[in-house]
Amino acid sequence: MIPPFENNQWQTLPSGIHWATWQDINDQLGFNEHRQNQLSGLHLGLPALKNAGCQTAFIDGSFATGKPNPNDFDVCYDLTGMQRHLLDDIFFDFTQQRKRQKDRYNGEFFPANLPATPSGIRYLEFFQINKHTQTPKGIIGIHLDTDLPNLEEL
Repeated sequence: MIPPFENNQWQTLPSGIHWATWQDINDQLGFNEHRQNQLSGLHLGLPALKNAGCQTAFIDGSFATGKPNPNDFDVCYDLTGMQRHLLDDIFFDFTQQRKRQKDRYNGEFFPANLPATPSGIRYLEFFQINKHTQTPKGIIGIHLDTDLPNLEEL
């Protein structure tokens, strides 16, 4: 379940990982046409991760805020148990500020355990820091093996 956004300037989620189903994400974050367009990118990307054996993904970016017209979504995913050869190389293409990912999915995907900063903070931790205040904020977690419908249902 996704909790209400905090009443702050950035409308972030309360700190922590908030586990949600695909239906929760669709119902609570797809509240206008702009966001529905971004959800369509998640409709493509999350099943691709699931098909490669990914079991867990985390959603962040301005999409995981109350912002009516977010710039994009950011997803980090757990590589544990994945068969990377089944995943399109676009997921590992970070050139041109991940332009290919943004063009195909309207968002970006990062392996959760890779460093996001020069100091070595991993993406999973990096996603949980408000970039404006450097204080904790929440992200959305989804178990792809149980909380994402079958590929045919999306």
